[in-house]
Amino acid sequence: MLIVNSEIAQSIRGYGARDYPNETCGALLGRDGAEGREVRALFPLTNRRGKRSLGPFRRGP
Repeated sequence: MLIVNSEIAQSIRGYGARDYPNETCGALLGRDGAEGREVRALFPLTNRRGKRSLGPFRRGP
């Protein structure tokens, strides 16, 4: 299980809202624990694709 505290979860949502409708890029740093993998830090990264979005995405049946 991936464990994300409320502060990091809020940061992820904020970066997503900031970059919408484009993709957000970042890295999560954490460690394995008894309860699962715990995210300890979030590092926003620059999306090298720039402002171009890959969407819209389509799913098959």
